[in-house]
Amino acid sequence: MTISELKRAMDRRFDRLERTKVDKLEFRRAITGLRTELKRVERTKVDKAEFRRAITGLRTGLRGEIVASAAETRRYVDATGDSLRSSLRDEIASSAAETRRHFDVVAEAIRDDIRILAEAVASHSDRLDKHDLRIGALEQRSV
Repeated sequence: MTISELKRAMDRRFDRLERTKVDKLEFRRAITGLRTELKRVERTKVDKAEFRRAITGLRTGLRGEIVASAAETRRYVDATGDSLRSSLRDEIASSAAETRRHFDVVAEAIRDDIRILAEAVASHSDRLDKHDLRIGALEQRSV
């Protein structure tokens, strides 16, 4: 390696070193930022016992809320069920009354039809009786 090549290699290394160099002020700022972050982390650190107490308190609170919510849901379902049951009974009673009225109308129509049929049968019976009498009278005359 010649002196000029050595000089160029050294220049390149120094240039690279200059580009990566951090000035003291920037370095101090970074260190101060890290110290601030470390202090914040230290302040928010919680020991295991305190963490367990907090979790236990949350668990107890959540269980109470769940129990209260379940009771409220039961009351709502019971009230809704009672309302639906009452409504359904009213609807069934209304439907039964309507069915009875319709059945009464149909039964009355059938009674009228039976009455007409009975009158027709009676009329035909009378006619047949008269025919029997006439045939009997004709038979006596012819004998």
